[in-house]
Amino acid sequence: MCLMRKLIIAAIISSFVLIGAWYLFHQSSLVEMYNERWGILLPQNMQLQYNLSSDHGITGDGDRYSVFMSSENDVFVVGLQNDYGKEMQSEFMATIKELKESDDFRVDEQYYPAFDNYNFMKIEKNNDMLMIIYSKNGSMLYILEELI
Repeated sequence: MCLMRKLIIAAIISSFVLIGAWYLFHQSSLVEMYNERWGILLPQNMQLQYNLSSDHGITGDGDRYSVFMSSENDVFVVGLQNDYGKEMQSEFMATIKELKESDDFRVDEQYYPAFDNYNFMKIEKNNDMLMIIYSKNGSMLYILEELI
């Protein structure tokens, strides 16, 4: 009985270790994927808060929305624009709403960006698009990616 208890405890601990390793790898691999695919440099030590991805087909098309918390105090925002106009905010939210209607891509509203004191970047390659919103209040990074 004592041996069985030890095996169960070892299995539980191993499960936690594996889940933790997967979480760290998945978070890191998302950041690396954005960096490589779009030629940007995001910090590696960001904490993933939320990720929603549509079904990427064999051609690699699909949509992704990721929210990270950064601890690097605005170091990476060098390439981001500092414009507080409503145009980027409107485009970002319109894109989320379009995806919701066409792909059943439902972003939880609590993970919408706070559009106060933010920087942004938009990259378009071929027909693909990446939008980044960095909210200085709370050091949150919102990434919306459309691959067509």
